[in-house]
Amino acid sequence: MQTGNFSTDTNDSYIAFKDPGGDIRFSLPIGYAWELNNESHSITLRYRLIKQNNEFYLLAGAPVSWFTSATYPVVVDPSTTVYTGTSDGYITYSNYCNWSTAHAATSGLAYANHQYDDMTMSAGEQSGSGTYYWIYRGFFMFDTSGLPDTCQVTNATLQVYGYGEADSSVCAMKGTQGDSLDQYDFDNFEGSEYGHVAWSTSGYNTITFNGAGRADVSKTGTTYVCCREYNHDYLNVDPGADQEYRNGCYWANYEGTSRDPKLSIEYIDIPLVSTSTADSLSTSSFRSGGYNLNDQGSTITEKGIQWGTTTPPSTKTSFGSGGTSNYSVTKSGLPENTKYYYRAYVTNAVGDGFGSILNAYTLAAPPADNEFTVDGYGTTWINMSVVDADQNPTADLTGAYFECMTGGASASGWTASIASGRYYYNATGLTPGVTYGYRVKYRNGDGINTTSTSEKQQTTIPLPTVDAKTPVNGSTGVAPIPPVTCVAYVNDTDGDQLTVTWATNVSGTWVKIHTNGSVPANSTLSYQYTEFNDYNTTYYWRVYVNDGTSNVSETYRFMTLTINTWVNPITPYNQTIVPVSLTADSVELVPDNITLYYRWSMDNVSWDGGAWAWNNNTVDTNASNVDEIPDIGSETNFSSAQGLTPDTNSMCISETTSAPVKDAVDSNTSDVDSSVDKGVETSFVNC
Repeated sequence: MQTGNFSTDTNDSYIAFKDPGGDIRFSLPIGYAWELNNESHSITLRYRLIKQNNEFYLLAGAPVSWFTSATYPVVVDPSTTVYTGTSDGYITYSNYCNWSTAHAATSGLAYANHQYDDMTMSAGEQSGSGTYYWIYRGFFMFDTSGLPDTCQVTNATLQVYGYGEADSSVCAMKGTQGDSLDQYDFDNFEGSEYGHVAWSTSGYNTITFNGAGRADVSKTGTTYVCCREYNHDYLNVDPGADQEYRNGCYWANYEGTSRDPKLSIEYIDIPLVSTSTADSLSTSSFRSGGYNLNDQGSTITEKGIQWGTTTPPSTKTSFGSGGTSNYSVTKSGLPENTKYYYRAYVTNAVGDGFGSILNAYTLAAPPADNEFTVDGYGTTWINMSVVDADQNPTADLTGAYFECMTGGASASGWTASIASGRYYYNATGLTPGVTYGYRVKYRNGDGINTTSTSEKQQTTIPLPTVDAKTPVNGSTGVAPIPPVTCVAYVNDTDGDQLTVTWATNVSGTWVKIHTNGSVPANSTLSYQYTEFNDYNTTYYWRVYVNDGTSNVSETYRFMTLTINTWVNPITPYNQTIVPVSLTADSVELVPDNITLYYRWSMDNVSWDGGAWAWNNNTVDTNASNVDEIPDIGSETNFSSAQGLTPDTNSMCISETTSAPVKDAVDSNTSDVDSSVDKGVETSFVNC
């Protein structure tokens, strides 16, 4: 590839590329692309010179829109014209000698490089003071490295513009000179002539190369040509006394490009083809072929695919005929799950043209149902595995897919984990007591899945449960004396022994306060919460069960009995009989364990013990012992309860063993003592 800086010169027939000195290095005729079967649908090619990695590349092309509208096959004109550089010129030998000596000389006596000369390729003799022979030979250099390395030259013509004299014919042959001429290149040529032409000064003289000349055109560097006077120099015929045969030409130094020496080349190249991606894949076959075929000027005689397990592939399977139409070939009888490299090939007179090398796997055989097993399961997981079918050393399974068909698709997943010849997959995060159905399939190296096994089902282990709770959730009126006993039925379907823990939030946070260990599955348990011992209170409780996996019941609640007691009105307020008898009543059946707090006054002004000094007596038995707790002591009257008519009196009664909150009775039903009351009369709100 030519390197350096270029400029271009374009006319209606060619585009010339010049070096920094203005010399034409090579040119291209204006090219065309056309439909092979309809040459009227054609387009002029466009050229683009690009630089990459310090080298220049010439691209020829046409708009994509033209190619998309064309009917294939399409031909892109493959031809080029190359001009010589300013290093061309001629070398002359002249001396007083005989013809044989002049003709056999190994070096010249002079070298010239002009714009034009009339003796470039000449031979002759001048008689005067002695026999004097002279021979002129022209040397040309053409940079033909831009030709495709794989092309086959089908036509090459040397064109040299005549000048001055045209006395005989001129031939062309292979030159062996260097890139810079000197007189020592006089005999640097070899082989036979490529062809010759009777010289003319009226235009370009064209010498069409024969097979040897076409073969000598270099595809990687410079093509060297030597031009000689044909009738005497090349044929080695003495021109005779005082006979001159002069033939002149224009050289590359001539201003402009209209008369520069040039080498026009036509060629065919190996055909072009694109490889189609494999399809119709099975466990034993695949299909591929070629498209975008271009015969590059030589009829395609064969096409097909090359394939193999190594790259580049070398085994051919032919389509069976040539031509430029798209084609496909199926290769069968292959082992399953094996990676194959393949490419399209097409053949013409130049040789084989190949598409890109691609690869594909034959499909893996699906796993058999009996190769897929459930290896273990729990409350939230199922372990599964399938046989690794990757027995072929060229095969390349990339994994197995365990697909959840029942129970939840999120539990599906790929795995490439292999141990002991099996793929293993652990589905986690499952729901206890749910039936999951799975099937499995393989994936090969191309990411293509096989078909699946049948579905296999497995139910995860249910969690232990708590049922039949007492007190029933939301109950009211539960007696707190003695402290409440709670009852629960603990269940485990797989029969494991259980650990049962009781909890409450009486303290404000949940606290586990008792545990029963080694409880048989499906048992009824009870526990007395000593904390549940107060009236008119809502209590909350839970039960935890564990058989290796923990579960917790819902939160249960109940409310204890509400106390609603009062002291019967003391009437009359002015008591004159001793002892005084006071009576306490209750909404709850018969009150029990009643403590009565009271005061008394002799003058309804000064109260015994002061404003808030209280006496008390305990009623420790009743008509019936409803709470079944032995009473303390014996029933008596409240002997100290006496006084005149009470006012701002205070009395409280409650069914409890501890002193209650005390409220003042600051008024009565009627102001019987006619004294000024100290406040508003109310009932005993806290009793």
